[in-house]
Amino acid sequence: MNERAGGCEPPGSRDRTGARGPGVPDQARGVTTGLPGRIFLLAIAVCITSGVAWGYDRAPASRTGVRTASARTHQEPPCASEEHHRFDFWIGDWSVAQANGTPAGTNHIRSILDGCVVAEEYSTPEGYAGRSFSTYDARRGVWHQTWVDTANQLFTLEGGWRDTAMVLEGVRIGRDGSPVQNRITWAPVGERDVRQLWEISRDDGETWAVFFDGRYHRMR
Repeated sequence: MNERAGGCEPPGSRDRTGARGPGVPDQARGVTTGLPGRIFLLAIAVCITSGVAWGYDRAPASRTGVRTASARTHQEPPCASEEHHRFDFWIGDWSVAQANGTPAGTNHIRSILDGCVVAEEYSTPEGYAGRSFSTYDARRGVWHQTWVDTANQLFTLEGGWRDTAMVLEGVRIGRDGSPVQNRITWAPVGERDVRQLWEISRDDGETWAVFFDGRYHRMR
């Protein structure tokens, strides 16, 4: 069997010296029923199989690659909506103080995972530290935040944008084992400040007490 430009020449088309011989007349004489014929049919089968494999390995892969690139080019990022960026005003490096001006700590907020998550890194001079991750759950239409810290506290908050502020609420278990409701409001103040008001309720939301009233000032 000879391959030439992707094709095959059947046995008998050349004699043993390499010169072209009367291959077709041999087939006409019925050699396909003997050993030469079986070799001829086997050669044809191998050529067909090679051609199919060659086309399968190359053409579909090329077409698939073009379609995938085109789809990616025109596909909108999953977190591109305005609602996904409601919390962007909180992104930055902040010095945090209590309402009376007493320094409380520093907070570094950044956008991660292609703009889908707002990550918080809070720390104080005393060594306390906490982390939170906030994201917009488009399927439910709510913002979700999970908080963990060095005091082994874990709690979650959910809510959304209300008028001019982000308001998230959730329930955690207090040290005495009773449920404590938490409501935290983040409100931008001008271009360089944010107020964080953390309130708690121990009577199922009937009354609220201020747990922390912080002022964020942008460091850079």
